[in-house]
Amino acid sequence: MISIVVAMYNEEAVLPAFLNTFFEHIDLKEPYELLLVNDGSTDASVSIAKTFQKKHRQIRIVSYHPNRGLGHALQMGIAKARGRVIVTMDADLAHHPKYVSTLVDISDQGHDLVIGSRYAKGGGIDEVPFVRWVLSQATNLITRLAILTGVKDLTTGFRAYKAGKIKSIKSNAKGFDVEVDILVTYLRKRWSIREVPVRAPVDRAAGQSKFNLLQDSVDYTRGLFRAIVLRWF
Repeated sequence: MISIVVAMYNEEAVLPAFLNTFFEHIDLKEPYELLLVNDGSTDASVSIAKTFQKKHRQIRIVSYHPNRGLGHALQMGIAKARGRVIVTMDADLAHHPKYVSTLVDISDQGHDLVIGSRYAKGGGIDEVPFVRWVLSQATNLITRLAILTGVKDLTTGFRAYKAGKIKSIKSNAKGFDVEVDILVTYLRKRWSIREVPVRAPVDRAAGQSKFNLLQDSVDYTRGLFRAIVLRWF
């Protein structure tokens, strides 16, 4: 079985489009589950998920309150996942489900972590605002230099993990910095990492982005310091 873990927080405006796109394009060779982790949503996200669940039995819902952040939601989903390979992706269509099977296939070639990379040759970001593009590039460059890695896309959440390895990792990260935390652990343990190019339609069609420049900058700075300590000390 393959587990696809999706953290959601107040996604009612975009969740129907995500779920319709997911089930239209998912193409796996074995049974799978779509594990929706409700991170304390206060809107109709859970109700929408339950409506889709009636038609798509692959959907499982894990729900808790209050909101505890992406780091907690991802680790909760990973802990609850039943699959031999665990794919993580966003609920806002920033990650296209057509790539899930590719990530799983590459994982099955013997890689512990497969990253759907926007910055690998052949990848890219469609229609992204210039400021967001610059911030993303700068964040990845600074992090790459700090932890000395050839991985190009360190901050994306579009990944496939071998279940046995990822379930052994615990992170204190609360926000987007959880991705760097996990990656550094893989680097320290010298587990196999592979990037595959994907194109990311980063602008959501509906709903509001969870990106907050001030808060995410604070979280990133804290996470970068923790990553440096974890990587080198």
